Amino acid sequence: METTNEGVTTKTMMRRRPTTRLTRNRSFTKSQQDTQKFEHSIWQPVQKESRFMTSCGSSTSENGTYFVNSGYPSPYNGIGSCELTIIKSHPEVCQIRLDFNRFTIAGPEPMNNVCNQDQFMVSGGNPVPAICGVNQGSHMYIDAGIGTTNPVKLTFVTSGNSFERIWKVKVTQIPCNTIYKADEGCLQYYTGVSGQLRSFNYDPASGLQLSNQDYGICVRTERNFCGIQYTACPDPVNNRSRSFTLSGNSNTPVNSMIGSGAGPNNCANDWLLVPCAANVGRLQPAQALCTDRICGGTFSADLSMQSATVLSTVKPFRLWFHTDGVEAPVDVANEDTDSESKTCGKILVFLSWVLVIFTMPFSLFVCFKVVQEYERAVIFRLGRLLSGGAKGPGIFFILPCIDTYARVDLRTLTYDVPPQEVLTKDSVTVSVDAVVYYRVHNATISIANVENAHHSTRLLAQTTLRNTMGTRPLHEILSERETISGNMQLALDEATEAWGIKVERVEIKDVRLPVQLQRAMAAEAEAAREARAKVIAAEGEQKASRALREASEVIGDSPAALQLRYLQTLNTISAEKNSTIVFPLPIDLLTYFLRAREES
Repeated sequence: METTNEGVTTKTMMRRRPTTRLTRNRSFTKSQQDTQKFEHSIWQPVQKESRFMTSCGSSTSENGTYFVNSGYPSPYNGIGSCELTIIKSHPEVCQIRLDFNRFTIAGPEPMNNVCNQDQFMVSGGNPVPAICGVNQGSHMYIDAGIGTTNPVKLTFVTSGNSFERIWKVKVTQIPCNTIYKADEGCLQYYTGVSGQLRSFNYDPASGLQLSNQDYGICVRTERNFCGIQYTACPDPVNNRSRSFTLSGNSNTPVNSMIGSGAGPNNCANDWLLVPCAANVGRLQPAQALCTDRICGGTFSADLSMQSATVLSTVKPFRLWFHTDGVEAPVDVANEDTDSESKTCGKILVFLSWVLVIFTMPFSLFVCFKVVQEYERAVIFRLGRLLSGGAKGPGIFFILPCIDTYARVDLRTLTYDVPPQEVLTKDSVTVSVDAVVYYRVHNATISIANVENAHHSTRLLAQTTLRNTMGTRPLHEILSERETISGNMQLALDEATEAWGIKVERVEIKDVRLPVQLQRAMAAEAEAAREARAKVIAAEGEQKASRALREASEVIGDSPAALQLRYLQTLNTISAEKNSTIVFPLPIDLLTYFLRAREES
């Protein structure tokens, strides 16, 4: 069966009564029912990580290693095999978590959705299905076994037509005795009471459900929660409320299918297994009558055309996703478009080819286009993205009348953020400007997911600058520009990832203070300098007086030293060209007279 990865589901854990929820399709979201929903990170590092980056043909035992394609961060369009061998850093390591920070390779073929051009495979651990397509933001847990002699190999196999592939996979080694260790048999593992789950190759614009998938998705049972709810999320990209399209037509409403029978409304080939599922508001069924498998074009535990919130109280919280190797056109309602528009499209394509052939060779000037080395062309045929991704660089072919294309520049662009008036955390108004360096890293997404990626990025840069500066006091803004720039870069890069934009660098150019504040700060600085000068002068006088006191004590103990000092002073005076010389009376003469007086 085939779907266009348009499914999303949200999940929520429940306290003692079913008042929370969770949902799932190509993409799932879990949310707490306690009056508020929130997103949070599902992973926290177990220990200090390295920032080691490696590529093809390497082996590593470093925790926090990044496995990247050749030439990263530039795309790779070659063919071959790229392999990384992971060696456990410690015998107590039980699992390896793979985070797909960047993951774009060729997708499955459109007939049965089999990854026969590009593949990502894992060997040496628990069985892992081969995946392909776009999987940024997804993750895997791999069983590393017991002991130190169980290396795990990650392999990217690329073949077929030229395609801009890029990957950056974070490898984290998880000890056996940590709370971050996933349950056994879980390829994906989520923690917390709110979050989002996605199937592999989820992409609202052009993703297709993968064949031959069979894996478990687990959610940790949090304290004081006894149930979990699932709700299909809306699909804003395709402007529709449905998002669950497992064995269902992705554009025409199809009812839900449930159960494991062989009937027309059962899930015999492809399914999402939710243990003992029931729609919220309906009594929980008896164990023997529980609905388990859910498929079709509507997410519901009942046969219905209306999506519902599905509840499960079976612990541990575990889903199972399964697809067979036979997809369209065998499975029920498993077309990307309805049959009428599909037939019409074939006719228009045929007529366009006829036009090209009958107008040869003049039609070649219209059909062949050229894009530069730094450009890519995103082609739409009858309003839908053409499979195979963006074309270029070089020559590519379009059909007249039915194909349109958009050029996308991949070079790094510079945007000067206009001065923004910001009220700092300590209530000081400052004017701040910055410069942002960014580029398009996915041409298809930048055209299909946002109306104007460049304009949106620039507006977001302005608001991010104001928001970031507004949370910091003035002294941090003046002294920690590098830290603030790094935080802004991370925030912008994360927000623009869905638009196909990569923010490479953010720099704060200038921070302008009000004139009155500048004068006050200058006066304060001058007063501080004067105070320091006076302190230094006082400390110097204090040290000099101490030295003089010590010298007087030494001279007082030795009359001969006093006489020598007296003669040295006379010598100094005589060396000068003075007309008058004051010749002081020697102290010794006075001492003689005083002694004679005392004797008399």
